[in-house]
Amino acid sequence: MKIILCDLSHKRDGRFSSEYIPYPIGCIKSYFCANFEADIDFSVELIKDPEELSSQIEQLSKDAQPLIFGFSCYMWNHNLSMSYASAIKKLFPDSLIVFGGPDFPLEIEEKRLWLQERPCIDLFIEGEGEKPFLSAVEVFCASGFKVLKEDLARIPSIFSILDDNTLAHSSDLAKDGFIKSARIENLDATPSPYLMGYLDKFLIEGNLVPLMESNRGCPFTCTFCVDGNAARSKVFKVHPNRLGEELYYIAARYKGSTLALADTNFGMYREDFEFCKMLAACRKETGYPQYINTSTGKNQKERIIACAELVEGAMRVAASVQTLDPIILKNIKRSNISSDQLVAMSERLSGGISNTYAELILGLPGDSEATHISSVSDCVDAGYNQIRMHTLTLLNGSVMGTIEDRERWGFQTKHRGLQRCFGTYKLFNNTMNVIETEEVVVSQRSMPFSDYLNCRLYNLTIAVFYNEEVLRELIVFLKGKNLKPSDWLNFVWKNILKTSGPIKDIFCRFLELTERELYSDPSDIVTKFSVDDSFRGDVFQGKVGYNLLLDTQGEILISHFDDLIDVTCILLQDFLKEVGSKVSPNEIAEINQIGRFISLKRRNIFNVSEEYVEEFNSALLYRISSAPSKVDERSTPFLVRFYFQERIAEFISDQARIYGTTKEGIGKIIARSPIKDFQRQVEVIEG
Repeated sequence: MKIILCDLSHKRDGRFSSEYIPYPIGCIKSYFCANFEADIDFSVELIKDPEELSSQIEQLSKDAQPLIFGFSCYMWNHNLSMSYASAIKKLFPDSLIVFGGPDFPLEIEEKRLWLQERPCIDLFIEGEGEKPFLSAVEVFCASGFKVLKEDLARIPSIFSILDDNTLAHSSDLAKDGFIKSARIENLDATPSPYLMGYLDKFLIEGNLVPLMESNRGCPFTCTFCVDGNAARSKVFKVHPNRLGEELYYIAARYKGSTLALADTNFGMYREDFEFCKMLAACRKETGYPQYINTSTGKNQKERIIACAELVEGAMRVAASVQTLDPIILKNIKRSNISSDQLVAMSERLSGGISNTYAELILGLPGDSEATHISSVSDCVDAGYNQIRMHTLTLLNGSVMGTIEDRERWGFQTKHRGLQRCFGTYKLFNNTMNVIETEEVVVSQRSMPFSDYLNCRLYNLTIAVFYNEEVLRELIVFLKGKNLKPSDWLNFVWKNILKTSGPIKDIFCRFLELTERELYSDPSDIVTKFSVDDSFRGDVFQGKVGYNLLLDTQGEILISHFDDLIDVTCILLQDFLKEVGSKVSPNEIAEINQIGRFISLKRRNIFNVSEEYVEEFNSALLYRISSAPSKVDERSTPFLVRFYFQERIAEFISDQARIYGTTKEGIGKIIARSPIKDFQRQVEVIEG
């Protein structure tokens, strides 16, 4: 018996759109291999690369039996997995095809329709797949390797569509009225796929990021999230000792610098603090991980701060506020999270070694231009290094994605291509052109489409002129005049289109593309990509199917940074005049000096060997550039050296290797990495 478990990712130029090691299917293999007791020879393959899957399929004989194919189903690989599953069912009609993952509707009738439209899927596992997958294979074997859907659907958390288009399942309901999906309470009962060696090939290849998890589940009930339903409310944890073993195992084999944690609320629990002690020790002994990519918890700020301090800035601390408006928070069932604590956390960490960011979502129920801008402004003034601004995506598996919630809030939605999630793949002589899509809210009763466009332009303004402290020295200059950064950014937002030059042109193009990327029906995008060579060429050239906000930010930071500095200095002078501040020739000279200083720190950041030495005479820049013991009010000329520290240079090179330095790659780096650190160190050269 041959089992092939697939966590497919689109791939372009040798790089995956989903860059994580396929830990989830590794867990399914570990649990299966530890618990399958039938006297049957079997093998289990783990595949992420579509090209590898094509090769495996082409090597199978037509009468190869029995065959089981498992596919993870996320929004970023849904159509890719479906394309292969459909082809496999035609080639091997007696094979068992199993899907699982979060991209599955909550409502029973929607589940039935979903499976009816996808006849190649024999069964779908909802929730954690280890136990149901084992049971499904046992039933398949006991039936003489026949796909008996009614028998398979007697397994809890498994759904099948029968020949008469009825939905077969035997799952109970959770307290919120939706299906009670499969959970594993003792996570240590599943042998670690790392320690079993099942993920070694992915570690050794080095072009993927190791993924670990210290717990599963989420105590919060946010309606926009797939983890917000009652079936996921209990949190089950991995013992820290096992995590420590996994960590050192990875460090001994992986040549990269990043570790990803799948936890939804890392740092909130006592066990997280113990794990951070291990992370700190491993960093000291091995140098790994240099950066930890995770989503930190929404409460228990003191413990989260303690965790961040243990790993000395390797972990970004998040404030996943989504909005600070109390009415909207109530609408999304998020009132059990303290927004005041999240804002206070940034104020506590401001100026320290930890990177901080706030997450906000545009288009939540009851949102408007005024409420969105107010929430972003409050997070800016609280001192977060980065404001991550998302457009509300309606997800299968979330309460907000249900028909009832859509109608309740009057959502009007559009569809767009998903960032970097497209490709052309070959299986035998057939070519499959595949693109993924997402459904986003662009208007509702409280927010017309024009407000959506205004907010998108505002979000680009924050991304370009504020995020990752890209203009930190100018923010320090403003604060020295008791001016709020949010007021300055609002001024830029309202005036950027009145300027001239490349930055204005890019902002205008962003607005145009924000409308052009939207489609009424996802099939229009999928079909067009499949058959229209011109459209597919536009996608491959980065004109469609990418993260417009992040990639535009990346384009400006990499290709137009000096242009950004020029327009910033002009707008800053206009802003000072508007707020009634006198702008003397000396002050104009200082603003231009600060702009030049910022440019030398951040220009050509992927040329890590490039250094500069330049003369300045600004007292503010001398204070910023000098060690605390040397700070004075010196305004006579002094030389400053700009150079990359070895650690930062290595990290930048590692990120470029994983994601690339194309416009799309830079956008991915911005989303995943602490761009705040991507800058040259400054050193005053004393005479």
